Amino acid sequence: MRRIVCAMMMSAFLFGCSAFVPTATEPVEKDGKWGFVRRDGVVVIQPEYDEVRPFSSGLAAVRKGQLWGFIDTKGRFVTEPTFQEVGPFSNGLAAVRQDDLWGFIREDGKFAVKPQYDEVKPFNAKGIAKVRCRTTWMFVDEDGNFRTDDRSGDGKMFEPPIGPGR
Repeated sequence: MRRIVCAMMMSAFLFGCSAFVPTATEPVEKDGKWGFVRRDGVVVIQPEYDEVRPFSSGLAAVRKGQLWGFIDTKGRFVTEPTFQEVGPFSNGLAAVRQDDLWGFIREDGKFAVKPQYDEVKPFNAKGIAKVRCRTTWMFVDEDGNFRTDDRSGDGKMFEPPIGPGR
């Protein structure tokens, strides 16, 4: 009886785990264009982009020509390529540069903070980002409101800056 139970548990474990492996996607290049494949080799998004970045929060940054946008896991644009540069999603927001100024978009592609800064750092877990306007650094929340602190007690929670001087 113990052998049967052990065999059943081992089968459930093996079949259960193997079902998750092929769903992950990886960037793939073909003839100078980029797309995404599952780990089992099946193409899930055809190579048609000049550059791609890995998926983050269910979205991947893709470049067509000189401009960046974001696609979902089915290859549909959430934001058309309209940005000069983009950062990864961090705590639900991604830094984007448009008309030489940085702002932040939400995962639905809508602006959370319109482009108005010279340099930005990603949002921390407490919903605060460090931004620079000319020579002054300040903190903003997810709605673009100015904050007097970073809600963390130290500035060490911030990632390296996105933009000039990285």
